[in-house]
Amino acid sequence: MATEKGVDEEESELEGSYRPDVRHRRALVEGNGRFKTKAMSLWNNLRNGWVIPVKLTVFNHEEPIWMLGAYYHSKSRPRSSQVDYPDDRSNEPPHIRDFLADFSSRLWMTYRRGFPEMAGMISDCGWGCMLRSGQMILAQTLVCHFLGRGWRQYRQPTENSKRERQILRWFSDTLSDHCPFSIHGLVELSIPRGRRAGQWYGPSQVSYLLRDAVEKASRKIRGLQNFRVYVAQDCTVYKADVFDMLTAAEESNGGRECALLFLVPVRLGGEQLNHIYFPCLQGLLTLDYCVGIIGGRPKHSLYFLGWQGRDLVYLDPHFCQEVVDMRPQDFDTKSFHCNAPRKMAMSKMDPSCTIGFFCRNRAEFERCCHDVAEMLAPPMQHGNYPFFTFSSAHSSDCSQFAQRIDSDMRPGMTNSGRTPGLATFYTQQRQDGESDFVVEPVLPPPEDVFVGDFVVVDKPEEKPPDDDDMELV
Repeated sequence: MATEKGVDEEESELEGSYRPDVRHRRALVEGNGRFKTKAMSLWNNLRNGWVIPVKLTVFNHEEPIWMLGAYYHSKSRPRSSQVDYPDDRSNEPPHIRDFLADFSSRLWMTYRRGFPEMAGMISDCGWGCMLRSGQMILAQTLVCHFLGRGWRQYRQPTENSKRERQILRWFSDTLSDHCPFSIHGLVELSIPRGRRAGQWYGPSQVSYLLRDAVEKASRKIRGLQNFRVYVAQDCTVYKADVFDMLTAAEESNGGRECALLFLVPVRLGGEQLNHIYFPCLQGLLTLDYCVGIIGGRPKHSLYFLGWQGRDLVYLDPHFCQEVVDMRPQDFDTKSFHCNAPRKMAMSKMDPSCTIGFFCRNRAEFERCCHDVAEMLAPPMQHGNYPFFTFSSAHSSDCSQFAQRIDSDMRPGMTNSGRTPGLATFYTQQRQDGESDFVVEPVLPPPEDVFVGDFVVVDKPEEKPPDDDDMELV
């Protein structure tokens, strides 16, 4: 703005014969800014693999595909008669066409250019990929909440298309109360946490930003008053804290049941993903409650939705597109859907990630905790140590318990460390002078479960809420 004002003042002072030079200078300034933005977009597209959504990845027709609880196999019941996939896929088997229709209906958030200026930038190319992945996992949750898991983007009633556009407006790239989950809004929430536009965000940081954004939006948007986000602490989901959050939300919303997205940031290895967790991740993605995983390759964020064999299926935010004006009622949603699913070997996944689960009410949350717990312990391993766990207590209670362990050590014991929420471990001196390594779990871990055959259960569609619930209060 300061540059524009200076040019205007200079125009008013100069003779008419000199004004073309000033306008030419202004054009050079504006053109240079657009050139820098396009050059940055080009560079980041090249650096990040030039993701062009035109060519389909080859999928094995004989192996099953799992995606967010849905199962696609050559022996499964075809669904193509109910869904109209836009492209000509007549050469693909019915179950592959069904999978593609499902995949292309997920909301795809990518780099954008040309949005309102944010810290001097009009594009998030090169730094906003994890924020975009976080937007995708939240968008998928909102689609399940308002439209149901079985929603498809084609051949749907008008009211569902209207709800889809309203969900997308909440992610519109501008700073506004009407767009609580925009990249502008998320960056603004990150400033007190020491982050700013242009910096890279990790999956754990994005989890807390999504929690804060939903909490803020629930006070202003009627449809989000009965929706909350919980983030696990120290690889532990404290159920008492979750119930307190749901109770407070229900009391402030006339007793309506509150839906929940709970996010679990984890690290599954050192420099690389530990292979013992492969079946655990596969098992979680077969659950109806799972809304995906945000993580990716090192320094390359991705949103994982499913798997086939030892490959993960994902959506990639590293594709720069023009910003979409969402003010018209019938704005084009094509750029928010990807028709080209891609796969990545699970061994290439970065060990730091966040796993998301959606529950419509507290009863479903209880069932989710039980089902998820069965998938957390690596199979065929000595001992039984899940990579995250559930506690019936409050997080504050466990903190006090940990402090009491430190202060009440028994004679002959040396506190070697603690994994909060999972176990307290120490060494105990024996009479022969040797030491025993002792592990005392805070909670009994679930039994070992080998992730093998899965049962497919068709769930009834949930009735979507009224359109009025999606407006500002």
